[in-house]
Amino acid sequence: MAVSSEEQYKSILGKLLREGEEFPDNVTYEQLRSFTEEERYTVSFDNNMQMIDMLHAMDVVLQPLAARNWTVTYSLSTLGDFVCSDDPVSLHWLTNKESGIFNSPGHGLRDTEVSVPLSSRVMLLGQFEAFMPRKFELSRRLDLAWLNTCTTRGTRFIYSSKENFVWYSREKRISDVADFKRLITEDRKHAKAK
Repeated sequence: MAVSSEEQYKSILGKLLREGEEFPDNVTYEQLRSFTEEERYTVSFDNNMQMIDMLHAMDVVLQPLAARNWTVTYSLSTLGDFVCSDDPVSLHWLTNKESGIFNSPGHGLRDTEVSVPLSSRVMLLGQFEAFMPRKFELSRRLDLAWLNTCTTRGTRFIYSSKENFVWYSREKRISDVADFKRLITEDRKHAKAK
């Protein structure tokens, strides 16, 4: 992009020099354009660059996390257990939203909830809206199934203290591990057929 035109090159070079960046004065526009077109270079990012990017991303996410109202919820033994996954922090809509590529929840959006399982019986929930007391017990199996579904969405590994757990299926009903395994098998067959 920087060498797409000589005007673009001069504009970017001027900006770099004004910001105090060093640039060799013996490199011409034609030389740099030839260099990029011939792909005589490699681009790599070391771990320090990745850590800097991660820390900047954390700053962006920490503010809306701190602005949420947080509560701890407990699952009654009669309802079942929370599950955990290799990606346990879940950000999801509180209301039914039409799914689509541009309709995913964001950390700064209202009507969203962050859930984090802390153990098989305890989960942390955060919402912007004022809601339930700081500590409460789940009383509906549907709520447990929904939170387990949020925890397992898009993950590779699921952890449960019991052999069976509840989740909310695509058919919009409370399901168990047998249904979960069936769905995985169907999805794999569908993926292989493509």
